[in-house]
Amino acid sequence: MKTPRPNPAKLQAQCDAFNQQNVVGAAVRVKKDSGEIIETTTRSRAEVLSGHLAVIWLDGISGCYQLDRVHPIKRTALPYQKRVGHWMHACFGNSVPYDAAERNFRFLEEALELAQSCGATAEDAGKLVAYVFNRPVGDPRQEVGGVEVTLAALCNAHGIDLDEAREAELDRVWSKADQIRAKHESKPKDIRSPLPGGAHG
Repeated sequence: MKTPRPNPAKLQAQCDAFNQQNVVGAAVRVKKDSGEIIETTTRSRAEVLSGHLAVIWLDGISGCYQLDRVHPIKRTALPYQKRVGHWMHACFGNSVPYDAAERNFRFLEEALELAQSCGATAEDAGKLVAYVFNRPVGDPRQEVGGVEVTLAALCNAHGIDLDEAREAELDRVWSKADQIRAKHESKPKDIRSPLPGGAHG
């Protein structure tokens, strides 16, 4: 009797259901090839591999594992920062996540886009750049705290759920990891620039 061929639609539905219930970094139990059952955390979203198998990648285990062998443990997931780190490593490898210059450029770009979407103008931004860069350089740790406080306050003013927005964006970039990786790899590596077209664009 022949084994029935996998149904890609059902496999995708299985992955979608897992991803809706579990964020990247969720605690899981997995049955290894040896039969041993271990606890670990996910480091990717579930996906259909080559059209015939629902799989997921796990911390501390090389390669992917069949989703049928992975069972969520209902406890607190990894902190958001670590889950973003998992996405960065899965998308860009080991060097790009720690490129401080690129991370600085990308944060500045996203901050400007948020301000623009909330009504700020290029003239406003230019005045603030001149103001900030004529003041003493701050401490990065304290400035991160300031960013968090003012971002939460901005969300309150605009009726935005900060937690919902950040989780939705992490889900979105996971779903587009291949396109984001390809776009990044297509950029020239010998040009260091925060602008589109540069290695850090």
